[in-house]
Amino acid sequence: MKRQADLTKRRAVDLCRVAAMLCRPF
Repeated sequence: MKRQADLTKRRAVDLCRVAAMLCRPF
């Protein structure tokens, strides 16, 4: 269970980074 939670958290962080890159054209 803990492993799955960490995976989800990591995925969320990746999504946030991608979203930030898309939001900022520079």
